[in-house]
Amino acid sequence: MIKPVLSDRALDQMFRNARSFNGWLEDDVSDLQLQGIVDLMKMAPTSANCQP
Repeated sequence: MIKPVLSDRALDQMFRNARSFNGWLEDDVSDLQLQGIVDLMKMAPTSANCQP
């Protein structure tokens, strides 16, 4: 039997229970938060499987 790469909880969070929000909050986004997002995006797959 193949061991799943992601737990059911992770799959629920990403796919089964995921929601897109169409509103904005008035809160500011800090430089630290933006840097964290950029760091995560660097690791995401691309359409041409290119590496940063």
